[in-house]
Amino acid sequence: MTRLRYGFKICLVLIVFIFVSFANNSRPDAASFQGLGDLAGGEFSSTAWDVSADGSVVVGGSRTDSGQEAFVWWDSKNGMKNLKDVLVNDFGLEESLADWTLIEATGISDDGLTIVGRGKNFETNSLGDTEAWIAQLATPIAIDIKPNCCPNRLNINKKKGKNILKVAILGTEYFKVNKINIPALKGGDIY
Repeated sequence: MTRLRYGFKICLVLIVFIFVSFANNSRPDAASFQGLGDLAGGEFSSTAWDVSADGSVVVGGSRTDSGQEAFVWWDSKNGMKNLKDVLVNDFGLEESLADWTLIEATGISDDGLTIVGRGKNFETNSLGDTEAWIAQLATPIAIDIKPNCCPNRLNINKKKGKNILKVAILGTEYFKVNKINIPALKGGDIY
C-alpha cells in the first residue's frame, strides 16, 4: 500500500513539473487575447485567416463600403489596414494592382514577406470572377555609409576574392531587421 502511495506522489509531482515546464517554455510571454477591429466603412465585420510565425502580422478580410476587402494587421499601434493600400503606398505596386480588388488575404509566409489570397482582376477578367493572387514583398533598403557626408568614401576589404563592405541596416515600421534572411541579401544598383 505504501508503495502505491509513493508511486502516485512521484507521478503527480512529475505531471505537475512537466505541465509547469511546458507552460513556461511554450510561450515567451503571458497569454493574451485581442480583438483586431475592422476596416473603416461598411458593416463591422472581419475575419483573420493567417498569421506570420512570430505573430506580428495577421491577414484576412473585412467589410467596407466597397464590399469585402483584404486587410493586414501589424500591431495595436497601427491597427488594421487595407492590404491594397499598403501594397501600393509602402511597396510601390500601384501598376500591378491598378485593376485589382483584393477580396481577402488567406495566407502569409512565416517571415511575413509572401501573402496569398483571392480577388478580382478586371483587366483580365471582365466578368469579375474571383482569382487567386500572390504578393511577394521585397523591401529595398537605402544605406548611407556616413550620414550627412557627401561623398561617402567606401573602404572595401577584399576577402577570399570578394569585395566586403560592412554596413548597418536600419529597420522601419514594416521592415524588421531581426527577420532578415542574411544569405538572401543581394547587392543592387550603387549610386
